[in-house]
Amino acid sequence: MIPAAVADPRPHLASPRPESSAAAPSIRPPAITANGITALASLGHLFLGGVALAVSPSIGREEWGWLAPFCLLSIALIAAMLVAMWKSCGTAIVQETAAFLALSTGVYFSFGPLLHVFGPADAIAYSRSWFPIGAEDAVRITGINFVGFAISGLTCASIRLGIISHIAERTARSWARVPPATVFLLFALVGVVTQFLFVLPYDLRLSQAAPSGLLRQAENLGVIAIMVGWASRRNGPRWVDPCAKALLVLEICIGLLQFNKNASLLPVLAAGIGEYLGTRNTRNVLISATLAILLYWFLVPIVTYGRQELSPRSGGEPAPADLMERKDIVMRYFTTRQFRDPADEIPSGWWVRLNYLSPQQAGLEMYERGYGGDDFGRVAWIVVPRFINPDKPEMTVAGVDFNQKVVGFRTTSTGTGVFVDGYYNLGWLGVLITSLTYGLALRVYANIARPVLQAGAFIMYPLVFKGVHVALRADGWWLADVAGPVVFVVVAMIGLGVVSRR
Repeated sequence: MIPAAVADPRPHLASPRPESSAAAPSIRPPAITANGITALASLGHLFLGGVALAVSPSIGREEWGWLAPFCLLSIALIAAMLVAMWKSCGTAIVQETAAFLALSTGVYFSFGPLLHVFGPADAIAYSRSWFPIGAEDAVRITGINFVGFAISGLTCASIRLGIISHIAERTARSWARVPPATVFLLFALVGVVTQFLFVLPYDLRLSQAAPSGLLRQAENLGVIAIMVGWASRRNGPRWVDPCAKALLVLEICIGLLQFNKNASLLPVLAAGIGEYLGTRNTRNVLISATLAILLYWFLVPIVTYGRQELSPRSGGEPAPADLMERKDIVMRYFTTRQFRDPADEIPSGWWVRLNYLSPQQAGLEMYERGYGGDDFGRVAWIVVPRFINPDKPEMTVAGVDFNQKVVGFRTTSTGTGVFVDGYYNLGWLGVLITSLTYGLALRVYANIARPVLQAGAFIMYPLVFKGVHVALRADGWWLADVAGPVVFVVVAMIGLGVVSRR
């Protein structure tokens, strides 16, 4: 007699029908996970990066054709990764921060450099005029970027950090009780008030009081309010929809008058993510992406014109100017269009601004000549609030300092990208540190996003949006765009957890 309580330890398989001689149905292998997809794409880039570094010394200075296969293969790998990620995760792709890092890498470090191969001659000449670079340098830099992306991706895919998931899940369940309309109103008020009272006066150079990191994060709540509003505008009170649209227009206009492309594009990104979370409609994602691309194309010449109008007034730095003065500059752009920058007369000027090879080459040479960055020396200051030590060094001026070091002016912030920023600060050891910590930060964000989105904890959406934003900042600076934000997010999540328990 066979005991009924003993279960068959083998996986349950459907038995073939005894009356049929047909073969048993085949068993579909388990679908590859998002982490597996990330790991495969990362390994592919590790191979490409290694080959690029190996062959770069033997490439002639004008043999730019060598750059194309590395960039095109990278684009193909990233496209395949994103398609596979979408099929694997579907609507949950928002929580997979590695996908956004891959997208950012593809735009800035794979597509952007192709300007030197397929772009028009005048755009190529202008790009190389900022800092001289040869084909062998370009392939070497591409290898560094690919290796950095590979290390970040493998780190994000292999590390679990279960404690972060546990804290986030417990906290999200508690805060999910707060209605989205309440969250929208709170975030909008705090964000707009903080922006106009504390942050804008400093950014417009009307005040010398630098806002603390906490105030900077509070300002960003206005953008998060847009995401919350667009995610709930169909199911919430009627006033949420028009208020969310008005806030979106306001934030885009403020970013435009700051002559800051990112400040204008972030609200559009927030609205697109919110619309996606609220409807789960892929068409809306494509519409939002198209609008963001068109807005970027529209903003580039205006932003450059505005910066050029302000910089001569104060010897190379942007002159103080309130919003009304900046509005007049924007109106003059539409009436005169007298550009000071030759890039604005180039049809492919937008492509020039997606290409970071010249600044990256400058960063490598600066380090190798002994004039590298000092961001690693300021890491400890991340955990020190400015109100405790008003003499805390400015944490977001690396790009301005770098621009002054290379061309002698502080008119704008020029980036090298997170991975080359590591080399600029500490050579190959710096590349390893920035890549590992970038991947670690993305894993933290992913572990927070999953339970927050599942529980519908709208008040924790700033932590989700920050993860997407950081993943898209592969072109940024490690200290300001990776190390600083992740510390703030972890502290904020722990704080929300403590409050929810009480």
